[in-house]
Amino acid sequence: MDTNYSVAIHEAGHTVVGLLCDRDLYYVSIVPDEEDGTLGRVHSKLPTPPDAVEKYTDSGHYESPTTMSTDGKTITLADGREFPFTMGESEWTVEQEALEAVVLQSIRDWATQAYVLPTLAGAMAEQRVTGVWNAEGAVSDMLSVGESIEEFFGRDDKRLVAQFDDEDTRNYGPVVERARERWGDDVNELLDRGWSWIEAVAQALMRPRTAGISWGTLTGDEAKLLQPPNLT
Repeated sequence: MDTNYSVAIHEAGHTVVGLLCDRDLYYVSIVPDEEDGTLGRVHSKLPTPPDAVEKYTDSGHYESPTTMSTDGKTITLADGREFPFTMGESEWTVEQEALEAVVLQSIRDWATQAYVLPTLAGAMAEQRVTGVWNAEGAVSDMLSVGESIEEFFGRDDKRLVAQFDDEDTRNYGPVVERARERWGDDVNELLDRGWSWIEAVAQALMRPRTAGISWGTLTGDEAKLLQPPNLT
């Protein structure tokens, strides 16, 4: 298996699923970054959040209605209810307890679309062509959104909270596995729907080097032009 092709499919998986989830793509690249060691990169903008997300998670405009105990072990919500607070959590994590179910579901639906599905799509697309789950690559992806997954979903599912390993670093491996269990079918449905588009993006990223044409990178507009006409 050509390494460039597996990387291209990986990044194309992120790209197309992101576009199907209403992310706005700036560019996708399979040009290695010597500084951080990554083999590819997708730069895109998150889909527009619903009002609930802006109200409850935008720290620039939101004043928390909670107070923390002097010993840092509990948080008291505005309605007087107390909940334990542990290292690694945010006040928002605890405040989920106070939200109406329909509001919390709206927030989590947005988080799934904005973060989880496009992130998992890279390694899951790559596995389709290599037959191997790239655990290292998947963990790298999840590191970039791990804290968001913990914040949005970790209070209800402790398996979506990274644990510290023997070297006192956060281990996201189990989080990745649980995320695959929880959202894998949704990702596969999007991969099936957009596979011809994914292959077209991957092939375009691997086009022969030509003078005057940037190799290994597509702009958002270039990637969108490759969308099959029958794909909605």
